[in-house]
Amino acid sequence: EGATLSEGRGTTRPLELFGAPDIDARAVIAEMQALAAFVGAPETVFVTRRGGGLVRVRYFTPTQEVDFCGHATVALGLMLAQAGWWGAEAVTLETLAGRVPLRLVCEAGVPKQIWMQQRGPQFRALGREWRSHLAEALGIDERMIHRGLPLGAASTGLWSVFVPLLDGIILDGLEPDLAAVERLSAELEVGSVYAYAPM
Repeated sequence: EGATLSEGRGTTRPLELFGAPDIDARAVIAEMQALAAFVGAPETVFVTRRGGGLVRVRYFTPTQEVDFCGHATVALGLMLAQAGWWGAEAVTLETLAGRVPLRLVCEAGVPKQIWMQQRGPQFRALGREWRSHLAEALGIDERMIHRGLPLGAASTGLWSVFVPLLDGIILDGLEPDLAAVERLSAELEVGSVYAYAPM
């Protein structure tokens, strides 16, 4: 072997941890980002440590790291179960958004359901000055944004902006400027912008 990389061999947790004094963490993160871009999925999850009921993970879109992704979390849980790395014991994911407990439901030894407990929702209001910017990015007149419903951001791990529109016809006809939506998302420090309309 003779490598400076430790895989935990000779410990009670072989092949569950790795590390070395000469590993460049920035280069590892850059490699994760490059792999996520190559895969091209909306989010890609990487396991960086596993053992003792705790799984440390990082999530990446093709263009940036994000704090959390529910879909990738459930997919990871299924992969861990199918690979035989997770059975009936409790597992907690350690994410940049906090700890996320997972529960596995099996039938006749086959994984059937994965339950995830996200943190409670957080909310923040957006000032009136954002209405015109969001309307422009969505390709609509500002008067088409519903004034009786809140314009704001919410998160259970990844922040998103929610833009209420007057009706479903406006929603169906949206032709957003995606580059402008991306710029606004960066300014607002959110992962996504969702337009919606009352039923």
